[in-house]
Amino acid sequence: MSPIEAQIHRARSLKIHFHGSKEADSRAQIQMSQLLAQHFSRWEELCLGLTSNILPLLITIHGRLASLERLWIQWNDSERPDSLDCFWAAPSLVDFGAIHEDHFVPIWLPIHQLTRLELNAPWETHKGILKLAHSLIQVHIEIEFDDDELWLDTDELVNLSHLRRRLYVTHPGAFQGFP
Repeated sequence: MSPIEAQIHRARSLKIHFHGSKEADSRAQIQMSQLLAQHFSRWEELCLGLTSNILPLLITIHGRLASLERLWIQWNDSERPDSLDCFWAAPSLVDFGAIHEDHFVPIWLPIHQLTRLELNAPWETHKGILKLAHSLIQVHIEIEFDDDELWLDTDELVNLSHLRRRLYVTHPGAFQGFP
């Protein structure tokens, strides 16, 4: 048993920070992602730098993340999936963030239970999430991928009276969308 395997076996819970790389040996990354996937039931935190060679890891964990509380995903445009739906049934997930450079990817989440959200997305995506996420305490709204004229015309306001901590907005025009 390798030292990494021994550490994983001893741990009661796992906080995983795994960042794939196109430049590194893909076999080693695949082996490590497979080893980590064997212990998905103890994942409490997953910070994932997604690459195409570890994308299959997400398929194997679909619907099996009972302990996952925090999820942060990052990818660049050349490595992006079409969508991510493997986290929607994570019953403990309360903290989510996604960072991507050039293209928004739909990510299916248990929105109703999130308490913290950080996401760069089009305004319409943020608006849809904020209408459903009544448990949010802290929100980081980064408006990306929109032409200014498209999202500044807000016919419908989003009530955020349930926020108890912080609202971060990268574009001041977004405040037009809140009462």
